[in-house]
Amino acid sequence: MTWMIVGAGGQLASCLIDRLPRTVAVHAFSREQLDITNEERLLQVVEQIRPSVVINCAAFTQVDLAEEHQEQAYAANVLGVEMIARCANLVGALVVHVSTDYVFAGDAHTPYEVDAFCAPKTVYGQTKLEGERLLIATSFDFVIVRTAWLFSEYGQNFVKTMLKLANTHSSLKIVEDQIGNPTYAGDLARFIIWLVESKQYRNQITHFVGDKSLSWAEFAKVIFNRALTLGVLDKVPDVIPITSGEYPVKTPRPAYSVLATTPSPVPNDWQASLVQVLGCVERQAKVFSSHD
Repeated sequence: MTWMIVGAGGQLASCLIDRLPRTVAVHAFSREQLDITNEERLLQVVEQIRPSVVINCAAFTQVDLAEEHQEQAYAANVLGVEMIARCANLVGALVVHVSTDYVFAGDAHTPYEVDAFCAPKTVYGQTKLEGERLLIATSFDFVIVRTAWLFSEYGQNFVKTMLKLANTHSSLKIVEDQIGNPTYAGDLARFIIWLVESKQYRNQITHFVGDKSLSWAEFAKVIFNRALTLGVLDKVPDVIPITSGEYPVKTPRPAYSVLATTPSPVPNDWQASLVQVLGCVERQAKVFSSHD
């Protein structure tokens, strides 16, 4: 089996590469290596590799910038998805497309099921929803995976940001009225591998997030407590809960991002995964410090 991953270099793509069995030939491309909006180049690569699976981790994900650069967001999140589908169809490849909680309005009070009404309130969410719909309309073989609040040992994410700020701040103001499910990218990677290997949920939308929901402020407290217990941090800052209105962002974030996870045998205990990530981050820090 041959897998082609676009959007390499990010959290999910890195975790996928780590977890794919050695029997799988992996061809991973960053945006710099392969622009999914360049159909001629994309087709050239697909015809050369002839993958059995194409994983689309590529997207324009900067929520605030998407409002200012709508054409770029549309190109990456809509047109790029259509081009991937068309190219994959030519070689009979399955497309696994990663989407987001932002396709929903974020004003619910119970977890969003896969068939819940979509009403995105941001350009990012709107373009991601359009990308989903275009994939459904044009692809012969696909699975859509919606997720939220990703963290891992790779790239930039909330966990690594909190650890960094803990070293320079005695207190941190963190939003308490946005609720979601922290999701370890490694667990999501395992879910995607299972989807492909088991051939489950073909031509359907799925959800995968961590098992327990909480606010950003509560998430920060869990991170600090675990980090202190593990010796990753010597001291932790006080967490001062604030409202979304007190946090300066140009584009409002969803107040409620809880997704109902699609049934599977893949574990999604994000607190157990957080302990693993903290251990990885600590080892990375020691390696970097030894090179100073």
